[in-house]
Amino acid sequence: MQKETNSKESANATNKGIRDVLRSAINWSKARQSEDGMWCGPLETNCCMEAQWILAMYFIDFDDHKKPKVLQYILDKQREDGSWDVYYGSEHGDINTTLECYFALRVSGFDPDEPVMVKARKWLLENKWTERIRVFTKYWLALFGEWPWAHTPVIPPEIIFLPRWCPFNIYDFAAWARATMMPISILSVRRPIKELPEHLRLDELFPEGRDKVDYRLQRKSNKAISWDNFFMKIDHALHAYNRFPVKPFRELAIKLTMQWILEHQDEDGAWGGIQPPWIYGIIIMHVEGFALDQINMSRAIDAFNLHWQVPIGEGTMLQASESPIWDTFLTMTAFMDAGETPGTSPELLKALDYVLAKENRYHGDWSVMVGKHVEPGGWAFQRANNYYPDIDDAAIAICTLKRIQKLIPRESVRARRVDSALRRTINWILAMQNPNGGWAAFDRDNTRELVTKIPFADFGEMLDPPSADVTGHVVEALTMCGFSRNHPAIAKAIKFLYDEQEDDGSWFGRWGVNYIYGTCGVLPALMGIGDTKETPQVRRALD
Repeated sequence: MQKETNSKESANATNKGIRDVLRSAINWSKARQSEDGMWCGPLETNCCMEAQWILAMYFIDFDDHKKPKVLQYILDKQREDGSWDVYYGSEHGDINTTLECYFALRVSGFDPDEPVMVKARKWLLENKWTERIRVFTKYWLALFGEWPWAHTPVIPPEIIFLPRWCPFNIYDFAAWARATMMPISILSVRRPIKELPEHLRLDELFPEGRDKVDYRLQRKSNKAISWDNFFMKIDHALHAYNRFPVKPFRELAIKLTMQWILEHQDEDGAWGGIQPPWIYGIIIMHVEGFALDQINMSRAIDAFNLHWQVPIGEGTMLQASESPIWDTFLTMTAFMDAGETPGTSPELLKALDYVLAKENRYHGDWSVMVGKHVEPGGWAFQRANNYYPDIDDAAIAICTLKRIQKLIPRESVRARRVDSALRRTINWILAMQNPNGGWAAFDRDNTRELVTKIPFADFGEMLDPPSADVTGHVVEALTMCGFSRNHPAIAKAIKFLYDEQEDDGSWFGRWGVNYIYGTCGVLPALMGIGDTKETPQVRRALD
C-alpha cells in the first residue's frame, strides 16, 4: 500500500512538473508575440548574407549605419582555424563564405596583417580557393575587378523571350533560382566593375601572381561528349556574342527583364522573401542608373532595416529569409495541443486574424504553369511574398485552421473567413499536384533536369521537384478535411509516397534536410488515410 501511495505521489509530481513546464513555455511564447499577432524566430544561415550586404553597399556607395555591428557579427562567427562555415556544428569551413567574409572585411578597411585576416588568408590559400569557389562568389569578385568577367558564366537576358514551352525558359527554373538569375542575366552582360583603390585590392590572395591563376570554369564531366561540355561550348559562344558590336534585341531584353524584376518586388522591398534576388536586385538597379532615393531602390535598401536584421550578442545578423507565417501556424498548433483555446488565449485569436490577413490572393509565378483560371490561395513562408506562396505552408495552415475552426463560434465572421480561406487553399493545392502524384514547394512540374547542366548551376538546387515531406503534409491536411484514400488526388499521392520510401524504410526530408524530418512528415499522412502500424510501409518506417 505504501509503494502504491509513493507511486501515485511520484506520478502526480511528474504530471505537475509537465504542466508547469507547459505553462512556462506558453507564457514565454505569449510574451514574444508581435503586436500584429505573429510569432517569428530568427532564421540563421551563414555569413555570406552579411558579407554580401557590405560588398553591395560599398558597390552602390551607400553609407550604412548598421555596418559596424554587421562587421562585428562576421568577426564573432570566425572559426578557430580562420574560416567561416555554413551550418551550425560543421566540422569544416566553407570556401565561398570564407572568401566573401575576407573580401567584405578588406573593403571595410581591415589590414591584411591583422590576426583575423592572417588566419583567414592562410586557410584560403591552403584550401586552394581559386580552384574551388562557386559561380556566385566569382560574380562578387568580378564586380570589383578581382576576377575576370570573361571567366564567369553568361545568362543572356534574351532568355526573357523564350516561351514557356521552350527548354530553358525562365519558368523551367525553380522559383528561387528564377528570381535570382533575372538580375544576374543583366549583370553578366553589363559586366560592371567598381575599381578598388590599390590598398583594398586582394593581391595578397594571389601570392604567385594573378597571371598564374587558371580562371577557366571547371568542367563537370570528363567525357568527350556530355551535356555539361555542350553547355560549356554554348557559354563560350555567348561570351563571343557579348564581344560582338551588334547585338539585336539586347537592350529590349534588358528592358523586359528589368520590368519583370520591378513587377516582382514585394511590398517590403525584397524579392521572393529571400536574400539572393534581393541583393542582386539592388546591384542591378544601381548598374541601370537607379538613384539611391528612387522608390524601388530605397525600399530595397530599407528592407533590411525593417525586420530582416537581428541583434546577436554585440553584432547584427542579417537574415537570408524570415518565417512569420510558418512560425505562427506552428505556434498556434502547439498552443492548442497544450489545451489552450481562443477563450483562454486571446493570443490565438490575434494570431488567427494575422494569418487570415496574410492569405495569398495573387496570381504569382505558379499561375504561369497552372493557369489563371485557378483562384489564388495558400500562404507564403514570409510576411511579404506575393509571388511565391508555398504548398508546405499552405498544408500546415489547413491543419491549424481545421483545429481552430472547431473552437470558434460557427456563425462568427472569423468562422466564415476560415471557411473561405480553407476552400480556396484546398482548391489551389489540388491544382498544384504534380503528374506523378507528389507536391513540390512552389511550382508544378518543375523537373526539367537539363537546366541543371548549365555552367551557372553550381550553387545548389535549380529545380523544385515533388518531395515526400511536402506531399506528406498535404495528404495529412486533406485527410483532416475529409478526403479519403479513394479520392483520385490522394490515391496518386499515396502511390508517390510508397514509391519514394527509401530502402531502409525512411523518407528523405528535402526541406528539413534529414530523414527523421521526412519520415515524420509522411507517417501522419499514412495514418490519416487509414494505414496502421501493420501496413508494410509504416512498419518499415517505424523500424
